[in-house]
Amino acid sequence: MSDQRITVTRERWIERLREPGRKQTRGVLRGYDDPEAMCCLGHLCDEQDPDGWGYCSSDLWFMRGVPVAPNTLHPHRPDWMTVRQAFDAAELNDKYGKSLTEIADWVEAGMPPITEWLAS
Repeated sequence: MSDQRITVTRERWIERLREPGRKQTRGVLRGYDDPEAMCCLGHLCDEQDPDGWGYCSSDLWFMRGVPVAPNTLHPHRPDWMTVRQAFDAAELNDKYGKSLTEIADWVEAGMPPITEWLAS
């Protein structure tokens, strides 16, 4: 596949993050013992291609045969998401321990810099 970018819309990602029963993990895109548990960025990857996952190493997964950078989604990051926004999403999930619903609220707010959003 020549284009590895995620084509899932921002709106669909928000919906998925808010779906009841979605499991969340921290520090990795997808849980090793429970593949249904994913960080917020893992849920975005899974929405694009639920059968595209492959194990790579202790902190890296393959998506469609290409390694996924866990903090930036490179090379899969969607066109509507900047590198900074992908990194901020990972920080909200991992460093700040925000729930998937709280991260959906941040995405819906336009994905502002997290320092501004956390202060509001």
